[in-house]
Amino acid sequence: MARDVKSAQMHSACTRPGGRAQGPGRPKDMEKRGAILAAAQKLFTRNGFEGTSMDAIAQAAGVSKLTVYSHFGDKDSLFREAAQACCGALMPEQVFDYQPETDLRVALNAIALAHARVLANEDLAALFRAVLGDCNAEGDPRLGRLVWEVGPGRAQQKIEYFLAQAVAAGRLEIADIAMAAAQLLALLRGIEQAAELGRVNTFMPYGSRY
Repeated sequence: MARDVKSAQMHSACTRPGGRAQGPGRPKDMEKRGAILAAAQKLFTRNGFEGTSMDAIAQAAGVSKLTVYSHFGDKDSLFREAAQACCGALMPEQVFDYQPETDLRVALNAIALAHARVLANEDLAALFRAVLGDCNAEGDPRLGRLVWEVGPGRAQQKIEYFLAQAVAAGRLEIADIAMAAAQLLALLRGIEQAAELGRVNTFMPYGSRY
C-alpha cells in the first residue's frame, strides 16, 4: 500500500501542468494543457517519440489536434514541455538561487538532493529511455539533444548559474565556470549514466576531457 502511494506521488510530480497561467478566467485552458501534458508523458513513455503522434495525444487528452498545436506548436516542443513539467517539479528553479546568507555546502547539498530526486524518478527515467530508444546506432542528434536539453543540459545550465552568482559574490574562485559545472554534474550523475542519457562526448562541453 505504501509503495502504491509513493508511486502515485512520484507520478503526480511528473504530470503537474507546466508553464505560466494564461491569466484569470481561463481555467479550462489550463485544464486542457495539463491533460495534454499528462497524455504526452504517458504516450511518449509507452510508444517512444517516433511512435507517438499528435493525433494520439489529442485523443488521449480528450481535445482536438488543433488545441494541442495551439498550446505547444509542434511535437518537439510538446516533448520538452512534458519532460520539463516533471523535471521542474522535482528540481525547482529556486534551488539554484544563490543566497548570500546560506552556507555554500548547504546550498550545494540541496542541489545534489534535487538532482538525486530527478535521477530516482521512475517515470522520468522511463520517459527518457523510451525516447532515446528511437536513436539509431550512430545516435540521432535531434532526439539525443531533446533529452539532453530538458535533462542533464538544463541541470548543467542551472549549476553554472548558481556558481556564477557565488563567484560574483566573492564566495568562490573559479576560472572556468562551465568546466566546473560540467564536472559537478558528472559527479552527481556518474559519467556512465551521463553518457547514456546525454551522449556526453557529443553534447556536453568538455565531455572528452573526463
